[in-house]
Parts: sequence; structure tokens; C-alpha cells
Amino acid sequence: MRTAGRGRIVGALALAGALALAAPAAATPAPAAATPAPAAAAPTPVYPSAPGGPAHSTPTPSLIPLDSDEHGFGDRLAADGRVVPSLGILTESIHFAVLNPEEPYVDQNTLIMLARSLPLEGRIVMLTVDVADPGADEAAMRADAEATARAMVLEYRTGMPEDPPSTGPDGFPLLDPPWVMTTVMLPPADDDGALAPVVHLATGTGVTPGPDLVSRLEADLRDARPGTEHTGALEALVRTAVAHTTPSDQVRALAEEEEESLFADRPAWQWAALGALVLGLVAVGVLALRRRRRGTGTGPAEAPAPLPADPARFAHAGDDPALRLRALTELLALAADAPGARALPQAREATAAVVEHTLALDSLAPGSRRGRPDAFRRSVRPELEDRVGQAEATLRALVEAGRRARPAVRFPDVVREAVR
Repeated sequence: MRTAGRGRIVGALALAGALALAAPAAATPAPAAATPAPAAAAPTPVYPSAPGGPAHSTPTPSLIPLDSDEHGFGDRLAADGRVVPSLGILTESIHFAVLNPEEPYVDQNTLIMLARSLPLEGRIVMLTVDVADPGADEAAMRADAEATARAMVLEYRTGMPEDPPSTGPDGFPLLDPPWVMTTVMLPPADDDGALAPVVHLATGTGVTPGPDLVSRLEADLRDARPGTEHTGALEALVRTAVAHTTPSDQVRALAEEEEESLFADRPAWQWAALGALVLGLVAVGVLALRRRRRGTGTGPAEAPAPLPADPARFAHAGDDPALRLRALTELLALAADAPGARALPQAREATAAVVEHTLALDSLAPGSRRGRPDAFRRSVRPELEDRVGQAEATLRALVEAGRRARPAVRFPDVVREAVR
């Protein structure tokens, strides 16, 4: 989406100025709840300068636009005012960023299974799905797609560009070797069918695109429209993107290195030591199970109490994405466990995020569990940074839902401080 809606850049600036400078008599409190508009009607403008409706104000400015029927938590407002689609599921094969209203029309799990079945040879697909502004023509859609892709890599996915940063002949940031970045711009919702989706393509320095690849990708999407099922078209796009790009020997070699088994090429004495360790763990597990069944008195043996969530254990995180993610999972656990929070729909997502991010951390940066900094390979830093962004968005969504609930959820002070 090119901007945060018609007039929203100016509106956001006007709102910020009004909040800081307006006299008390000029302030207008936000309503407690908005009456949803009919499906066929235009969304109610939120920012004061938005045309087509009365002026409104919000209690506090937010980086996330409040028109929940157009975009929601996870979508971000870039420096130039455009909405950058929210990140979805991240895997070793494919990453997603889908504008919030289009997420129900994209089966990310189907696309993940597809990507994992393809011979990627080290390539990683970054798939962004956005919607053009009302009234846009093809030229505006292409400029919009390029600008959204640029905002994504410079402000949101900062682990994707090369380090140190540089630009290609077209002025677009050069990406790390394995990336195949496709930014899909769907026609505006008010289009009468004259426009077709456009694609901005950017490949990493280790991937070579085939001839006419953009045209091939756009042919896969020719029937895609906002508010309709996109999964089949996006499956075709991913297949084409992989079939018509070629990874370099460097990308292939790195993939082979990372796929090597943890136990490959070990000397015999290490295998023997490993076998002894496994047998010892099995024996300890059997004894513990027997003791638990037998108990030590009249009742069953009690399991040790789990370590309570405490984000302060990772207060020294700084810019370390693994430790920051550890702290955020602790905050998510505290927030989801607050009285009344479990009744919120966002609590299930928060709980799932704690499990997902913890498993990822134990795999990508196991040393971070003990608070050790830089406990990960450089190649996984982008994924960790992406997960930090996801966890932050999930936490904000849960706290905002709790704030709007009646009665409001009282989150721990450390959680409320983290989202300010």
C-alpha cells in the first residue's frame, strides 16, 4: 500500500501536532468503540485531515494505523507514511509479509510445504503481498511495489541487505546472497478489472534471475484480486521464482554446510562417548520415572517448580537479537498469564508465539538461554531479527486488546513499560 490511506501522512503529522500543541478545549476524546461500517462503505477516516468524513482524534499517536478493516497489528507505518505489510510465518525456505486484510486469503502453511519441496539449493524466498491505493494506475502500482520493497528491507527487514550496505545499478539495496524477494502489488479495491497485479523482483548477490522473470511472475498472478483467494496464484509464483533463478556456487556451498548433520564425520571415540551419554540419559530418565510413579510417601512425587518468567534475566540484551527475543518471550508469557488475559483471542497467539520462538532460539542460539551474547551464527541473525519484530507486534496486539477489554486487563508493569 503506497500510503497509510488517502491523506494519512498529512493526517498523522496533524494528529501528532494536535496532541502536542492543542489547547484542552480543542481536544476531542476518541469514542470508546467504533460502529463498524457496512461492507460496501468506505472505512471511517481516523486521521483529522482524511477526506470524506468528520475529524477524529486518538488518545495517543500510534505507529500502527487504527483502521482495523484495512490493516492491523503487525502492519507497520514506514518513514514515508506507507504501510509495510506484517510479517507472517518465517521458515528456512520462505518468509511472508502479507497486508493484514489479505492474510485470510493466503494459506501460508501450504506455501511453506511447497517451498520445502522445491530444490532451493540455499535460496530463501521473501514473498510480500500488498494492495495498491484507490485510483492507482499501472505505473503507480509499480512505483508503489518498488517503494514498499525498499521500505521493507531498509526499515523492517534490516538483516536482508548486504553488510556493509550498498546499492545496485537501479538504486535498490543489494541483498545478501541467498534472497529471492518478490513484492506483489494487487490492484486497488476499486479497480474495475482493467488492472492486473504487478511484481517487483529483487535477488541477492548470489542469485541470478532468468530472462523475463518478472513477466512470468505477473502471468502467474493475472487473476489475483484483493479479497479473493490468493494461495493457488502464489504457489505458481513461488514455483516460477525458484525454477527461473540460479543460485551461485557460494549459496549452494553454504546451504550444504548448514545442512550437514551435527554428527557427520565424527571420529569413533566421539561416537562411543555419544553412545555412553545417551545410555546415561536413558537410565536417568527411567529411574526418575520409577520414582515419580512410586512416590516418596503417601502421594506422588512432586515435580520441580518451573522457573518463573522474568525478562530481567536478559536486561543486558542490547542489540543482540537472540537475547532480545528471549526477553520478549518472557514478556509474552507474563502478559498471557495476567488475570483476564487468557480470555482474549490474542492470548492464544501469544502463547503459541512463546512456544515457537523458544523452540527456534533453542535451535538457532542455544547459548542465549543462559544469557550468553552472540550465541548464534551470523547467517541466522536475519531470522532472529525478524522474530524480534514478530514478537514485538504480538505483544503490542495483546496489550492493546487487554486495554480495550471491559473490564480492562491489568498487565504487569514490566509488560506495560515494554510497549510504551
